[in-house]
Amino acid sequence: MSRRAVAFVFGLGVFGAASASGGGAAGGGGLPVAVAHAEETAESCLSFKKGDLEKGISFDIESSCGMKLACKVSWVVQCSDNDGKVESRSSKVETFGLAGSESHRVEMSGASCKQAWRVDDVKWGCDPVKK
Repeated sequence: MSRRAVAFVFGLGVFGAASASGGGAAGGGGLPVAVAHAEETAESCLSFKKGDLEKGISFDIESSCGMKLACKVSWVVQCSDNDGKVESRSSKVETFGLAGSESHRVEMSGASCKQAWRVDDVKWGCDPVKK
């Protein structure tokens, strides 16, 4: 599974790819111009929308892919005391499938923390499901 690391704690960007479109040359006798279209990949057809929870964050991951995907998201919840001293770190993983026009919500919660919390080391990856 391909993995993408998210470089910031409380957000995932919207991943997309633009494709060029176009036709031939205008006027008499010109040579037609061929335009290559980007191959559809998981990165080009997924979008992420961040939401806030009472004690956590959520991401709605939506697919516009023409293929079924197997996805995995992992993250670490870190609990700290009021002085910033780390009390615990807990790794979390969620796996799920997505087909075209489907979405899935991943909730990253600090509810188990007594005082301060943060979500770190968010990674995601989606690969086409082999038939």
